Amino acid sequence: MSADHLPAGWTLRPLSDIARINPPLGRSVASDDTPVTFVPMRAVGVEGSGFIGTETRPYREVKRGYTAFRSGDVIMAKITPCMENGKTMLVPEVPDGVCFGSTEFHVVRPDESINGKWLELFLLSQSTRREAKLKMMGSVGQLRVPAGFLRSLQVPVPPLSEQSRVAQAVEELSLDLAAGLAALERCREKLQLYRASLLKAAVEGELTADWRSRPPHARTSTA
Repeated sequence: MSADHLPAGWTLRPLSDIARINPPLGRSVASDDTPVTFVPMRAVGVEGSGFIGTETRPYREVKRGYTAFRSGDVIMAKITPCMENGKTMLVPEVPDGVCFGSTEFHVVRPDESINGKWLELFLLSQSTRREAKLKMMGSVGQLRVPAGFLRSLQVPVPPLSEQSRVAQAVEELSLDLAAGLAALERCREKLQLYRASLLKAAVEGELTADWRSRPPHARTSTA
């Protein structure tokens, strides 16, 4: 992407200029017994669909050996195929604002110039994912996006008010899409019920009852 192709008022900046990559948690947890939100990879939906199930664990169990992040951060799966599948999300408000999760997440903490939802949308874009895939490193089946890729990634930055408007519009359209998909699912379920009743009527003879009730000379072949 070139800055020459951006709308007026937009800039193109390295992600490392507008966000911290894999920063420390930046706050303390009260005690080892404090319950915290734990996010395994399976708890993050694909295509930015958010949490689909999290766990609660005592701090003592997760304070070492896991990735720490907090509400307002954007987490992005670094390993294949999770990255390609869009396991990227803006972390919502959670109890105490603290999360721990899979070591296969990169954490991006936006500064005050970036709307977190805008950053999530950019990292989820197909162009970003294609570029990230080309930069993956490691062995087959264990390919990962290096942190260096994120640090140098060029991000289009609109004025903050415009970022917010775009994020809100996408959120509203996503809700409309979800409602449409739910309606289609209800139709699919009704069609399945209709097909089941049709098959039942067929094997029990109900579909041909009228035809069989006619005199033999009045029956016509459907073949």
